[in-house]
Amino acid sequence: MRYLYALSISALLTGCVAGGSTLNQSTAASITDIRIVAIEGPPLSGAGVSRIRLSGSELVVSGTTLGSNSLLFVGGVMMLIDLPNANRQSAAASKSIESLLDQKGIWEPTLIVAEEVRHQLIAKNNISVSVEPHLQRLPGVEERNATFFMENWMAPLRSWYNESPSTFDYTDESRFDAVLEVGLLNYELSTGSFLVQVVTKLIDPSTGVVLANARNFSNTKVEDVDKLFESGADGYKRVFQTISAELVEDCIADLGLR
Repeated sequence: MRYLYALSISALLTGCVAGGSTLNQSTAASITDIRIVAIEGPPLSGAGVSRIRLSGSELVVSGTTLGSNSLLFVGGVMMLIDLPNANRQSAAASKSIESLLDQKGIWEPTLIVAEEVRHQLIAKNNISVSVEPHLQRLPGVEERNATFFMENWMAPLRSWYNESPSTFDYTDESRFDAVLEVGLLNYELSTGSFLVQVVTKLIDPSTGVVLANARNFSNTKVEDVDKLFESGADGYKRVFQTISAELVEDCIADLGLR
């Protein structure tokens, strides 16, 4: 069971995603003013977001869409699921959790990560750093709900991260030495674990050229999912903050900005 789950995680993290790149020292030294842009991320998904489990969903390794249904290979056994119904249940569970997270005000995880990047860059470097207060909408997403396979989000996210020059026009931000795009490639709460993958792209705003990029992930063990969402989900938010802070530190180092 653990082997199958590990295979599914590996496929999610490495499939069709570009490798990282690091700034040379002279370029890094010339960057003294950075604008951080948070890219729209996927909604929280995974079997752990709901008490209602889809049969075998925690063990999914691969799936092939067949019209309105899907074939799943679970423990070497082929299963056929009602994909439209699975998508509806995934969306409903995710929206319920998102509503809980927003009870004390809109809680946007990618902006949380962006603020953490700002904090660490200022602490580690003698540079000016600011965060664009609004999310940059991710192009190519036709269905923004959580779905069973989440490929409605994964494909556009991979496309954005792999794109060079940047998908977005930053010529209006040319007063900055660089724009740092920050995003979440994976954001999933599954049985006993919380998968988060932070991705970053450092861009020349005048040309759109990607100067460096980095991605890091954590698959953290979670003992009691329900407890995390008590008292307005404060426990969940603390766990996310702790995990993302560690991933941000790794990304900053990988970019060559430490």
